[in-house]
Amino acid sequence: APLTLGLPAHYTREQLPKDGTIEVWRDGKLELETVYLIRDWVKVPVGRLWQWQLTAYDLNYLLTGRTIDYAADSAQSKKSADQADDMMKAIVLENFGTSATDTTRRINTYLSIEADAGAAQSVTKAFANRPALNVLRDLAQMSFQLGTYLVFDTVLKSLSTQPRYEFRTYVNQRGYDLRSGQQFALVGPDFGNVTGARVEESASDEVTRVIAGGQGTGAARTYGRATESARLNDSPFALREMFINASQVSLTAAELQDEARAHLKGRRAVKRFTGELLNTPGFAYGLDWGWGDRLTAQVYGDSFDCRINALTNRVTQETGEEIRATLKGEL
Repeated sequence: APLTLGLPAHYTREQLPKDGTIEVWRDGKLELETVYLIRDWVKVPVGRLWQWQLTAYDLNYLLTGRTIDYAADSAQSKKSADQADDMMKAIVLENFGTSATDTTRRINTYLSIEADAGAAQSVTKAFANRPALNVLRDLAQMSFQLGTYLVFDTVLKSLSTQPRYEFRTYVNQRGYDLRSGQQFALVGPDFGNVTGARVEESASDEVTRVIAGGQGTGAARTYGRATESARLNDSPFALREMFINASQVSLTAAELQDEARAHLKGRRAVKRFTGELLNTPGFAYGLDWGWGDRLTAQVYGDSFDCRINALTNRVTQETGEEIRATLKGEL
């Protein structure tokens, strides 16, 4: 996510180098475990003076710098039956780290990779010549559709020693689980800490059976099917089918069934909540909640499992600090 910063023009361009870092500290702690890399510079007049308007990007921007530059069907562009979190780390290692066959692609002096944990769903994927960041996002989505929430981040590991940065993965939530225990918290319009609450239900794009077609032709083609049997009783017209082509990689019938099941979960009829979590005296950002936390939102009689995945922090001399977070949840 980008950071924008206004600075007086007495700073020289040489003092604001490309990939120079900006740190954001709040209450004595580095905000969001990241630093921001300067990539855009604009100089504008403000009254009778000039001002820099800088745009810098968090450390995941590093991941936009590689394509999977390996031949199709190679060990670096096609991986089978591996946990999605470990597969992500292998991809980063092979495109940014010491396993990159082209040594000019290595930034292991600056970037380390967290040890494998094997905590996400097992997946199979081919991804030659694709942007590395897009592949990592696909793997996170595949694990989620198969039943395990998975995200990744590039964080500041050390302020003083190399490698300063580290690629990490997280399951279930990026931050803390506030749904139970001593940190238990409820949010919602009735508690005065959620605004703009909206609950919607939609079944217009629902699919209850997915057919995944693998390699082969005619009667020799391999298929996998997944059906949401419980939803077939919702109405006489509840069976709605969808075909996906999964022939780009060799998959067994069982693996094709997993592929179909992953797409099926993504096409459920859903009841969805969205809203904005406010920074209030009784539920303060940085004290009671933070970015990446998981919590329960009570809205119009329903309880939604939510994660704080989007956060806006605006600081000006006129208004001070304004913090809002986007909440999303589904039933």
